[in-house]
Amino acid sequence: MFTKFNRNAGEKTALTDPPKSVPLLQTGTCKVEPLGAHGRTLLMKAAEAGNLADVKVLAEHSRGLNAVDSHGETALMMAAAIGNLDAVQILLDAGADASIATPYGWTALRFAKELGAQDVVGLLEEFSPAGVRAEPNDGPQT
Repeated sequence: MFTKFNRNAGEKTALTDPPKSVPLLQTGTCKVEPLGAHGRTLLMKAAEAGNLADVKVLAEHSRGLNAVDSHGETALMMAAAIGNLDAVQILLDAGADASIATPYGWTALRFAKELGAQDVVGLLEEFSPAGVRAEPNDGPQT
């Protein structure tokens, strides 16, 4: 099971397939909640799977565009980690923050560099503020 989708204040629906619930978002009345072992949202799962249609709609309607899972990772980091240039562009255009880092200092830029996805690296460098590290720290930031 992936997550739950709160369409109304008290109504929850369990999803067992990858996010294909985009039409429900078009009403603007739903809220995406993180669930599961790692606290991942539908947007994170769509980004990780490279599902561009869902990434686009979820990014436009998500209240948690920069939400982090239990590892401190965002949807932008997940898209960068698989080298999905289009998903990264969609998330950045929606306002995703490229400067967010995991507790170990990994940003979306660092994930893309580790993968060797030079097109994603170039795009993220345009959106990353000066001074954002592409190299991880040795441990959690204090």
